[in-house]
Amino acid sequence: HDPTVLTLPIFLRKSESETWLETMGFKQERDRNLIHSMKRGSIVAAKSFEFINYYANEHDCRSIVHCIEDSRDKLHSIILAKYKNNPQRVDHIVDEICRSNFPMTVGQLERFLMKYNGKPAMAQENVKELVDIKTTGITSEEKACFDILKAGISRTMVLLNNLGVHELTERLQEATAEAEGVIVRGAEEENRREQLRIEEEERLERERVEEEEKKIEEQRAKTSKQPSYSSSAKREEEKKATAGVGRKASTQAATLLASPKSAAHGHAHFEHAHIPHSGHEAKASLILRRDAVQMVIDWWNSTLLLQRRFRGFRERKKYRATRKKRVEAATRIQSSVRTHIFVKKFKNYLQKQYSSNIEQLWDDEKHLFYWYYKKTKEAVWEEPNVPYRPMIRDRFTQQLMQAWPNLDHAVVVEQEAPPGICMICKEEEATRICNQCEVWPGCNRVKWGNGYLHTCFVCFATFHSDTVEKRKHTFTVTKAIKARPLTCCVCEKLATRRCKGLVLPDDTKDKLQTVILSCLDIPLDGKKEYQIEEDEFVETVRVKLELDGYMSTERIKSLFVECRGKFKEKRKNAEIWKRFGEHLEAVHDECDENYCDECWQDTHRKGRRQKHEWVGFNAGCRICVECQIQPALKFCTTCEDDYCVDCAKDTHRHGKKHHHVFEDIKEELEPQQTHCMECENRAGTDQCGFCKKSFCNSCSKFSHPKQCAVRIKLQGGRDKESHEIQCVVCGKPPDTMCMQCGDVYCSVKWMGNPGCFKKTHMKGKKKEHKTVAYTFLADREKHEKEELERAKREQDEKLARLLAEKAAREEFERSMQAKAAARKYKLEVEAQKEFEEKHMHRMAAAAKKSLGRFLPSLLLGGGSSSSGVKRAKTLAKMRATLPDARSLNEQQPAGPLGGRSDERVKFVREENDAGQEAYSPPPVTNAPP
Repeated sequence: HDPTVLTLPIFLRKSESETWLETMGFKQERDRNLIHSMKRGSIVAAKSFEFINYYANEHDCRSIVHCIEDSRDKLHSIILAKYKNNPQRVDHIVDEICRSNFPMTVGQLERFLMKYNGKPAMAQENVKELVDIKTTGITSEEKACFDILKAGISRTMVLLNNLGVHELTERLQEATAEAEGVIVRGAEEENRREQLRIEEEERLERERVEEEEKKIEEQRAKTSKQPSYSSSAKREEEKKATAGVGRKASTQAATLLASPKSAAHGHAHFEHAHIPHSGHEAKASLILRRDAVQMVIDWWNSTLLLQRRFRGFRERKKYRATRKKRVEAATRIQSSVRTHIFVKKFKNYLQKQYSSNIEQLWDDEKHLFYWYYKKTKEAVWEEPNVPYRPMIRDRFTQQLMQAWPNLDHAVVVEQEAPPGICMICKEEEATRICNQCEVWPGCNRVKWGNGYLHTCFVCFATFHSDTVEKRKHTFTVTKAIKARPLTCCVCEKLATRRCKGLVLPDDTKDKLQTVILSCLDIPLDGKKEYQIEEDEFVETVRVKLELDGYMSTERIKSLFVECRGKFKEKRKNAEIWKRFGEHLEAVHDECDENYCDECWQDTHRKGRRQKHEWVGFNAGCRICVECQIQPALKFCTTCEDDYCVDCAKDTHRHGKKHHHVFEDIKEELEPQQTHCMECENRAGTDQCGFCKKSFCNSCSKFSHPKQCAVRIKLQGGRDKESHEIQCVVCGKPPDTMCMQCGDVYCSVKWMGNPGCFKKTHMKGKKKEHKTVAYTFLADREKHEKEELERAKREQDEKLARLLAEKAAREEFERSMQAKAAARKYKLEVEAQKEFEEKHMHRMAAAAKKSLGRFLPSLLLGGGSSSSGVKRAKTLAKMRATLPDARSLNEQQPAGPLGGRSDERVKFVREENDAGQEAYSPPPVTNAPP
């Protein structure tokens, strides 16, 4: 119960305080004692508070005066039971009580009769103690209370109507109308009783007048039998009789009006009109308090109860889910630990079997196993208690064979790991050096690494997890691990796009939550919740959730079948919509991969993938060091690492990393290029045809068209062209738009058709709708023409500029070629001249040197014949060694430097550098010029 409502139990509990009773108006001690007695017998005490002469119910049309007058018989029977032998005094007491303006309770009358028990005369004298005791409010107070309740309910109805609670608003309106009707019916009943009272008074007056006239006639008849008098005396006597009769009738009428019976017929209305009493507003206030205010309180308490139950259900669901996750996590941890322990023990056992000197063998004669000790060369039939090399069955032939057959063959020497590769797995690059390991498997075969163990990250962790001593080893990083560039998931080329899947509108989740909450409403009539059908489900998804352009009807129907499941009769609508929400969340993960441009277009050409969106990036861009599947957009200045947006939030959410500073990673720009106006990270490669701003390829295709202010303005304030390019009625080009509806219409008219706008705005408040001119198609056509003219003008200017640049470039190339040819010819002439001069000088020097070598032979020769022969041979040899320089020059081919000029220049340079004393000319070839 609401503690603010003063019910009888709450009143009895608070009545224990005398101070509270005094503040409530119980000033007399006897009244407070009566209240205290209610705790001993609450039923009797509650009965004593009942009114004897009050309204029967809130629909009683009588006034309080009429209710008091109508209780005359009931009061008479109660009082007459106490004073049986005094009926006249009882009538007098009842008449006095009926003159009161306020009703009387049973307790008041019982206390009065108990006080004057057996004393009717004193009761008659002191009956004023029961008259005009204020047991109810007066009309002004009740009216003020009614006005306050009515104003509060009116304000409540306005608030409820704004909130959309129409059912409660209608009930409050009905209660208010019923309360006002009670006041109106009470006034009508008073007027009716007043009319009956007036008619009754007129009837009584007529009866009295007839009786008086009859008495006057009887008097005249008596006087006519007496002796006659004079005419003057007779007239005087008649006047006196007539005056006496009039006075007597007036006196009787006044007595009748003042008598109790006349009050019983309604005359008390004038007598008590100046005294305030309870009116019909009390009944109306009761109706508002009970049927309106209490109903609002009940609805409020019900709403709080529903919220409390729903929140409790949600918290319990979260708790159960958390508890389930914890149980699953504990089970997974236990399973992992037990698996690790088992694998470790099994590994040790297998290693012991592998290195054991005992082998299990099969005896074909006895068909039994026996065990052979290789060291002692003994065979036994009993199975040993230590691990041994067992026999197993071949997987294909199912024949018995010994385990690890490689032990029976020669050991294959493993190859040495190449330099820079992990020495354990021999596949990955070596990134770490162990500072303590000196001996490891295969260390004697490795000839590089300076005696240190070079491993990759995984092999280092695996190799050093066996013993406690190895876990304490430290390492030195030799090569930082870098993320590989993003590649296409189809062709493995460098990726330039990442698919975001089907991107739904931002308000889809809110609309779906509204649908789920509407399904959770409990039917007020107690009926069973109806099961949603397939057509209604499809209509809700297409209209309320506005997913018509994102999903086909066939896919929506298939999702409905999946969400409803096998138990379609037991599954509620809210659970169906929750499953549908889970399907919508899984839509984003349908195609979360990286692609190149060609593969993305090939894989997203048909089907549901055709509506996917993507975000672009440069090939070989910087990669997030955390997930290594997305391009990096943030750079941490403290960590000096690259992150994507999600990983930056996840890794820097707690601790001191929360205060790290990030910088945006932006693409490098080419000359005359700006960054994208939307994402501000990528280079702006595309220009919007409406606002003329630069955007990247992904923003220009997906996000900017929905936000371009110029485009939306040209489209009449909308972002969907399919609704503005044709009339909503006939489909023709529109030229008028309704300001209230927002729809567009054409102005085509013919016989019997006043126009599409007037045809749909003939009834209701649609007649008052106004129209404005719709010029979107004309503006768009004009804009397209201007864009075409501008593009053509820019193309012509660009073509002319390219032709001018090409001509200038050709002219410049010709001039540069001419200058190069002239400079080359000049250099060749100078080189030829310099070469000839040096060649002649060196030829002369060589001839002098050779001549000096032959002179001793010529000078020392005698006159004998042998000496003459010797001198002739010496001269011939000298001629052969020193050919004529002119003949050598004649044998050189034509040209600036002759044949093999490059070899001669090279020979001269080498001879000058080496400082050779002797010089021999290079061989001459007949090379073409």
